[in-house]
Amino acid sequence: MAYLSTLDLSITNPYTYPPPPRLSGEISPLFSKLSHLDTLYLSGNELFTTSNAMYDYIMKSCKDCSNMDLLKTVTPSNIGALRISQISSKTDELGVYKAGDAIDIEITFTEPVSLVDGNLILTLETGIIDRTITIPPFTSLKSVTATYVVQKGDISDDLDCISVTQSGGYLADAEGNVPGLSIPYGSGLAVSNTLMIDGILPTITITEPDTTCVDNLYKIKGMASDNSNDYTVEITITDGITTFSYDLSSLNDTWELDTSYDWTENTAYTIVATVTDFAGNQTSDYKYFIYGKQPSIITCTTSEQNVILGQRLTISGSISPAENVTDAGVSIALIHESGTEIYKSCSANQNGFFEYKIQCDDIIKAGTWHIHAKWEGNDCLNMNQSEPTSLVVNKATSQIVLDTTSQAIKLDTEAAISGIFVPQFSCNNLKNIPVTLSISKEDDTPKIINIKTSDDSGHFVITNSNLEFQGLDKIGKMVGSGIVY
Repeated sequence: MAYLSTLDLSITNPYTYPPPPRLSGEISPLFSKLSHLDTLYLSGNELFTTSNAMYDYIMKSCKDCSNMDLLKTVTPSNIGALRISQISSKTDELGVYKAGDAIDIEITFTEPVSLVDGNLILTLETGIIDRTITIPPFTSLKSVTATYVVQKGDISDDLDCISVTQSGGYLADAEGNVPGLSIPYGSGLAVSNTLMIDGILPTITITEPDTTCVDNLYKIKGMASDNSNDYTVEITITDGITTFSYDLSSLNDTWELDTSYDWTENTAYTIVATVTDFAGNQTSDYKYFIYGKQPSIITCTTSEQNVILGQRLTISGSISPAENVTDAGVSIALIHESGTEIYKSCSANQNGFFEYKIQCDDIIKAGTWHIHAKWEGNDCLNMNQSEPTSLVVNKATSQIVLDTTSQAIKLDTEAAISGIFVPQFSCNNLKNIPVTLSISKEDDTPKIINIKTSDDSGHFVITNSNLEFQGLDKIGKMVGSGIVY
């Protein structure tokens, strides 16, 4: 009978291939899937149902079921001893029970019993993990009921109770007789009722759009699956004001929706894809995106507007709106009034804020500098450049400290002059700074020697071969014109 659940009666005709097949056994709950059933002939078959709901459903369409013993009640034989007589359920719904559905399980004894200070534990066979339900103490009852709630992951074509055990306390009839708790053959839950459960949730994923912003969207795509291979997908699209829904059927593992939706530029949308299996289990996936790119704003400012060459400062700003801007690259341009250009880079944080700390050797000239920040945009935001801001850099004072190996030397004696260039603000990159020395005799034109500092600390040395001491009188000094301080 399980194959009947896959029939599509809308495409069948009345032709019957002889001889008609003979069917037997209990009618599956899946039979209720045939919601468009018009005419049904079941006579001559050994079919039955233990469900009143299924019986009523079939009798609406069955034309020859009046002579059939279609509704069957399972009554176990009473063997006389004090024991469990039957395990059954009065829960009777068409179809399959999904996660969260409640099913009452009833234990019937051959005569009234009482349970004092203990519990009865019923173990149900529900797939990979067997579930247990508990019956608390009761007094002089022939039938007691516990409720089983279908859990996620539970699965069974015919729910059965595989054991009844006692946890503590005392179970007996009025005379003190203790009942056996084994389940008699032919008296179990699977015999008394056909309860199909499916607590396995279907899965669904939206695969397209796959970014938070899109310029064009012609199809919404995704994947779905369920252990029953019997499910539907509903797609809902909303912009927070208007909502549209689409139902998809005849699905494979993948699905897609050709949208004729009139997308609005620079608008945020939410797509909700919901899969529902035959039992009614549902799973949803969500996708938030913006259609089209939005304009962005980037700002730029300096911590100081007027500094001395070599003085440190901070350039900062922000990108807004701060959507997916974490680690976005920002280029900072510093353009001198003479045309000299310097570029530095930094990254924005999740709030769109960025900063770059100017070091003493980043700016190499005094004068007015024009500074702006720029970023290239992302999937959601267009690129933009900030308004320029001005920075005035003033010349710094400096000094040169000289040292000679001797205050007086003989002719043809080796000697050297060393020194260090010291700017107003200490920097690390003081190599190759031009320095000019003026060496003069008492009544002669000064001799000029041009050298450069030899290390990052600003040191320089002049050796004897360059000096040519011959009655020299004094040594003067000045900074070269290669760099402006």
